[in-house]
Amino acid sequence: PPVLPPVEDPLTQDMLTKQAQARYQDALRAWEAQKQQATSQLTASLQAILEFEGGWLVDQDPSAAPPATLPEPAHHDHAAQRQAELEALRRLCLPPVLFLLHRVCHETGLDAAFLEVAVLVADQSRGLAKVLSRDETRRLLGLLARSATALLRA
Repeated sequence: PPVLPPVEDPLTQDMLTKQAQARYQDALRAWEAQKQQATSQLTASLQAILEFEGGWLVDQDPSAAPPATLPEPAHHDHAAQRQAELEALRRLCLPPVLFLLHRVCHETGLDAAFLEVAVLVADQSRGLAKVLSRDETRRLLGLLARSATALLRA
């Protein structure tokens, strides 16, 4: 709340206080609207990673051509190496996205949105559950329980 200099007249003081409080409330509403918009954009972007058609960082064409200079045996090695690298990237990048999405949803009261993520993780065609280690899966289940509890309390 704003701090006002002292004024001799109580009526003037009251009027100045009300005006300052009204400006403060307007600024607070504008900030809340900006925060809500930024939160919506962030959650949509993070969910887009998780909902990416065919899976994020999943090779859409497993027979993708390696460099033309590679002989046939090296072609198979290249494809296997590419698959391993993509899988390592998925294991490295996707769990933090899940945990960041929970943090944003939980801290902004959007726990229901995070519970919808459980459906994405459970969807075997996306392969999200496969990229989580045992500890990460345990942590994710704890976060889902936390969100469910927050919804029940609301």
